[in-house]
Amino acid sequence: MPRKPGESSSIVKKQKFTKIYNAARPVRHSFYDTSQWKRIREWFRDLYPLCQVCEENGIVRESQVVDHIVPIESGGAMADGSNLQALCFTCHNRKHFAMSDKTQGRAV
Repeated sequence: MPRKPGESSSIVKKQKFTKIYNAARPVRHSFYDTSQWKRIREWFRDLYPLCQVCEENGIVRESQVVDHIVPIESGGAMADGSNLQALCFTCHNRKHFAMSDKTQGRAV
């Protein structure tokens, strides 16, 4: 469908959002933009194509995120495979929401 004059495409809108989002990220997250992390992430997802938490529960779901088991800011190793787990978005978000609830003093 044609756009109205001056209307941004969804791609341009996403690029603008990404630029704003990345500018607001803490400096410690800059590691995730490096080619080293991208290679590790790709390698790890090749090893574990399924979400490891779902798989433990008998569910077959594609992994979408490579997550640090012990967060980097808590002393976890950045590039050590033993500190990584492949998760789906649901399990990743569940883990991080539970962690933020604990750090903010709310019951999980």
